[in-house]
Amino acid sequence: MRKKAHLLAATALATLPLFSACDDSSSGPDETGSLSSTEEIAVSSSSKEDAYANGVTRCPEVKSKSQFLNPNIEYGELIDERDGRVYKTVKISKQTWMAENLNYAQQGSYCADKQDENCEIYGRLYRVWDSICPEGWHIPSVSELHELLFASGKNDQVDAIMLKSKFGWSEGNNGMDTLGFSLAPLSSQKCGYATLLASGVYSYNGYNDNSIIFSGSDYHYYWGATASDFGSEGNQVRCVKDEEDGEDGPKVNPEDFPFWSGETKDDFFNPSIEYGNLTDERDGQTYRTVQVGEQTWMAENLNYAYAIDTLFESNRACLSVSNTYDPQTEPVQTCNVFGRLYSYAAAMDSAAVFGNDGKGCSASKCSPNSQVRGICPEGWRLPNNDDWNALFKTAGGANVAGKKLKSRIGWNFNGNGTDDYGFSVTPSGTDAKILHYHTAFWSTNPDTKGWYFSFNNDGVYPGNTMAMHIRCIKGYTHVEDVSKYIPGVDTSTVVHGTLTDERDGQTYRTVKIADQTWMAENLNYNYQVGDTLSIYGSVSHKDISDTGEVYGRYYTWPAAVDSAALFSDGGRGCSFSGKCDLSEKVRGVCPTGWHLPSLFEWKTLFSALKCESPNKVDCGLLLKSKNGWGFNGNGEDYYQFTIIPSNLAEWKNKTLREIRTSGFGAYFWTSTPGGDSRNAFQISFSASNQKVDGAEVSKTYGMSIRCIKD
Repeated sequence: MRKKAHLLAATALATLPLFSACDDSSSGPDETGSLSSTEEIAVSSSSKEDAYANGVTRCPEVKSKSQFLNPNIEYGELIDERDGRVYKTVKISKQTWMAENLNYAQQGSYCADKQDENCEIYGRLYRVWDSICPEGWHIPSVSELHELLFASGKNDQVDAIMLKSKFGWSEGNNGMDTLGFSLAPLSSQKCGYATLLASGVYSYNGYNDNSIIFSGSDYHYYWGATASDFGSEGNQVRCVKDEEDGEDGPKVNPEDFPFWSGETKDDFFNPSIEYGNLTDERDGQTYRTVQVGEQTWMAENLNYAYAIDTLFESNRACLSVSNTYDPQTEPVQTCNVFGRLYSYAAAMDSAAVFGNDGKGCSASKCSPNSQVRGICPEGWRLPNNDDWNALFKTAGGANVAGKKLKSRIGWNFNGNGTDDYGFSVTPSGTDAKILHYHTAFWSTNPDTKGWYFSFNNDGVYPGNTMAMHIRCIKGYTHVEDVSKYIPGVDTSTVVHGTLTDERDGQTYRTVKIADQTWMAENLNYNYQVGDTLSIYGSVSHKDISDTGEVYGRYYTWPAAVDSAALFSDGGRGCSFSGKCDLSEKVRGVCPTGWHLPSLFEWKTLFSALKCESPNKVDCGLLLKSKNGWGFNGNGEDYYQFTIIPSNLAEWKNKTLREIRTSGFGAYFWTSTPGGDSRNAFQISFSASNQKVDGAEVSKTYGMSIRCIKD
């Protein structure tokens, strides 16, 4: 199994905003600063939701380490003669383990979160493993940890849930503590993971790791270099006894936890419930339906093959489950029983195959209509949080709804439900490709969260992951929310015109929005200082290929402000470094009567459109072109402002390195210098979402220019 501890770091970097302060990826220019609080373009805030629909990680209050222990286990005891502390112990297979984390105050160890009380409850954290266990005990080697994991019932894809404590983890992620190992999370503030120190090194694909990480977000373990992968510098310690007594202790029988039980779809329904039927005319599939309170729901998961969704390969959208005990067995395709998994973009029909309700919605925030058909059959829609909360209320509230809505069979560890209403939630998994433990369903929540059902939780709880299932609800009325698309300025008030640049005779479209008149195309004036192409001038695709001038030219910041003073003195001497005092309006490289817009002037545009608030649609949908953007990132171009995905040019050591592939972003210089004299502010649009970002970046990048009328 590929070490997920390392993959997590890469995934986190890949999902950062294009100009995040810590993003050094190749998706955009390097950033050395960010907008100040008064200059921010996009402000993050959560939408007002139901009290238990906020998705915030909840850590339970723990007052004693005894709360982690399993009352059904008969523990032994160990007294550490160095400080008199008493620890519970447990026999697992041939090994005897401490059933609590070590709390010996060796030099260099410390309490999690710098709180002394955490040591008494969670034990101490250690960076080194030499000579810290009581006499007769030692830090486990990698092979000894493997023996523990095998005793838990499986191979390298062991379910860590069998070792985790029944209490203390983040909501919905407690373990079963089958053997009494009673592994607690790191601390009262970091209840989403635990780490155990090993005395050796586990080598895999070039990595050398010396700790094992148990994540609260799933039921596997991962090897990691240190706990720093999860934000901590230390590891928890569980000592193992030096001598084995020859007797075998308990271990998990894998047959008690089948990878696939061979159920048919009909097995999961409640025979006491009278179901209705729905035929999806798109593919002829038939689904059972059920009335719960005043709502009518699909009583099984959607199985429609949404061809637009390219996020997952077919074996991911249709969950393929392998037998970890018999690798020679063919994986089981589960769609006909459990339905398909969908990304958020697919669930919302971001490609607008069936309607515009969720157009452009992706993994980032979006502003869908009040009702979203998504990819549901005609007359049905994707439920929103109000729909889900009404269902939970009918079932007695979110704290008990899971038990009453889950199917009567299929859930591991006696986690079956009573299925009082015939809703029949099956343990169909998520993108983690694990059955029998949990499942999750999408909501039209603009924060891209869904609702989880788990085998070890009688309630339901919000969360997000890459792929979830869909339960459609009956009753769809298309509501064209005009304010969503045109929140600030009526298109009938917009004035379109043209501008001819007298310097070279080129003509550009213009558009007047509110009190501003902008060029509606990228500037294409060939600004050069000297006779040869250089970093002090501009560059276009046509300079290096025959791709034409559709994207306009790319200007470094000194060229954008006309540092050579070819047309005005406003930007004279403004170079790649050093402070630059600019007037309020800087003509720069723009035609006569026009100037390079400041950051404030861009913000004035967004303010007029009222699209900069998180509770409104992001500005990209209004201003971006209708085609040409990757990742289904096209806009609606309501005002014919027509932001095209021109990307940017990159210079290195005064030599043109590349003009980056178009389709993934658009970047525009402003006349506003950055806090660092080597930087200036730019405005950017991304293909991956409809946000507008602004940050200060190196002046050496070649970016597009949209001039604004004086």
